[in-house]
Amino acid sequence: MAMKSFSGINGGKVVGWIIGILVTIVIITAVCFYCANVARRAIASVQTASAPPVSQPHHAVQVWEGDVPSMEKFLQEVIKEKLGRFTAQQLCAFTSNY
Repeated sequence: MAMKSFSGINGGKVVGWIIGILVTIVIITAVCFYCANVARRAIASVQTASAPPVSQPHHAVQVWEGDVPSMEKFLQEVIKEKLGRFTAQQLCAFTSNY
């Protein structure tokens, strides 16, 4: 038995498609490796770069200094308030027995 060759018109198209696909895969692979190499270098340069030292302020500002007495007063007023209580019927009506 003789083997058929790809010398026909359809056979040539098949070979062309196979070569085209292989070339495309090789190009995509090369681009991916190049991008990965560039990204690896960028990450390495960022990791090795030293950040400038953070300077400590010469004086500290107390933010809560003016608010503390008023906040304490507010909390003490809340504690002194009598809490409202609801009956079971009020809760059932308000929540629709949820």
